Amino acid sequence: MSQINFRTLLTLAVLAGSTLVVRAQDESLGDAARKVRDNKKDDVQVNKDDAKELFQSMNKIMAFASADSGFGRRTAVNHKMVGKPEVEKHFNDSIQEEVKKQRLEESQAVLQKFGLLPRDFDLESFLQKNTAKSLGGFYDPRDKTMYLLNWIPLDRQKDIMAHELTHALQDQNYNLLKFEGWDPKEPDANAAKMAVEDEDGERQTTRRAVIEGQAEVVHFDYFLEPYGLSMSDGSGALEVIQDAIRMSYDNAVVFHNAPRLLRDTSIFPYREGFNFELELLKKGGRGMAFAAPYSRPPRGTHEVLQPEAYMSGSHVAVVKIPDLSAYLGSAYEPYDSGTMGELDAQVMAQEFGIENDVYSVARKWNGGAYVAVKKTSHAKDKPMTTDDLAVVYLSKWTTEKAATRMAQIYLDALGKRVQITEAPTITTHECDAAKCPTAIWEAHLKTAEGAVNLEVWSKATLLITESLEDDVVSKLRTPLLAPPVKKGAAAELKSPNGSEELAMRMFDDVRFAELAESVGAEIAAHAADSIRKTR
Repeated sequence: MSQINFRTLLTLAVLAGSTLVVRAQDESLGDAARKVRDNKKDDVQVNKDDAKELFQSMNKIMAFASADSGFGRRTAVNHKMVGKPEVEKHFNDSIQEEVKKQRLEESQAVLQKFGLLPRDFDLESFLQKNTAKSLGGFYDPRDKTMYLLNWIPLDRQKDIMAHELTHALQDQNYNLLKFEGWDPKEPDANAAKMAVEDEDGERQTTRRAVIEGQAEVVHFDYFLEPYGLSMSDGSGALEVIQDAIRMSYDNAVVFHNAPRLLRDTSIFPYREGFNFELELLKKGGRGMAFAAPYSRPPRGTHEVLQPEAYMSGSHVAVVKIPDLSAYLGSAYEPYDSGTMGELDAQVMAQEFGIENDVYSVARKWNGGAYVAVKKTSHAKDKPMTTDDLAVVYLSKWTTEKAATRMAQIYLDALGKRVQITEAPTITTHECDAAKCPTAIWEAHLKTAEGAVNLEVWSKATLLITESLEDDVVSKLRTPLLAPPVKKGAAAELKSPNGSEELAMRMFDDVRFAELAESVGAEIAAHAADSIRKTR
């Protein structure tokens, strides 16, 4: 099929696909689409004969995935067809319940404090209510098994196998558990600190984007094979697939009514990971796209969102926060610490700013870290709330203008999540930024949870504190803005949640990872359905 005809037919199919769901006037798009999806998938079953025939095609599909990716095939892959009860049990057995609850409590309170989750949002309830009905299939590197699901239509199963067998090949060549930094002892070994000192804290959080992005490339190459096309043959197929997937994001309903943080974070490994791999594919071919990220993984969401930064090797310097224990005294104890990456900044910019803030602010991110401490007066048998926490957020930006705009976005969002009891006092200082002895821009206000200070300093540095007394903030400025030089190697950051970049920390809960897989599967299915209509 010619490139022009292929693109024309695909465009018509995608436009038709964007109106797949007919809904009642008082029913949300997400609810209507979910009903259609659930009813359809509950009726589909793959019997034993179908499964046997399907698994007989594994060798051919794996050979394609190996040739397409360049990953050598080392051994056969275990495989199993399972139903919903087995899938639910598989994920529920993957993590201890108490560890799971502790992680959720810690992450939820910090995310709510920063405004990344609504104050009345219950993450635990959300994860309990949402199941893996859109999950297409999965490869588990722990037992080296590819699981296919018996409620998925047969005509989609082989496409799913191409994706999941790519994971098996990645695992055989690079050991996925090791690559992602998975450690079964990690939850018990980690301890909160009043410091952020890690030189490489963001890297592990985005390796999932490499893994999923590569699998998506192979998946769509496999899908395009009957057309005689591939993502890298110069036929325009790459742009066609990108357009189809981009339009399919709006049809994904697993997180349709969820907070932006959950939606954007769940999609990140599939959307941004796929786009990251495509940019590497265009720039350096399959060697750069498939082999290079394992010897030099992207450092943080910044390098995935901006692949040119990864390809140029121009790393963003890690923002460090020294040990604050001596300045905070006995009124506080460590609760959480880590990095605030570009994805965190992007979510804030989109949620509380204007459309252009993604480009004028989030893309100007140049590093960020935070420390959250809890009041020692907080009773251990009481649930943790935002009122029990105080936070320090230190970030760098490429321009003072971007730093100031981020401060304004943060300030404007405060009134949406906590009662302001004393209106902000905003001051600007006209002086040479490099020599200015004070903040270039500052805002101070009071909320029901205590004082809030936002200050833009020289070198496009933004310092934000919440719920700390003014005299404490005064003591913190010097170590935060002009930290002492520490002799010897930097201590390794130990975050109680495993992953350091705040938004990507959601993947530490296996149920969220399960739901994210559902999002990826649903997006791929919508895109594939659109393309099938061109046949």
